[in-house]
Amino acid sequence: MKLRIEEYYGVDASGNVGLNAKDDSISLGLSGEGRKVTKRVYKFKRTANSSIDKFESQD
Repeated sequence: MKLRIEEYYGVDASGNVGLNAKDDSISLGLSGEGRKVTKRVYKFKRTANSSIDKFESQD
């Protein structure tokens, strides 16, 4: 018997830096953003001569 579970999850990140001054104007800006989606697969196997399930994880 084989069982396979697929799991998807996401990670979000962002950043922001700013500087602003008046009188002769000074401005500075910086920004960032990132996203990542990860898939994880779990496989469960049962052998004919064993009552214990084997477990594998793939990242």
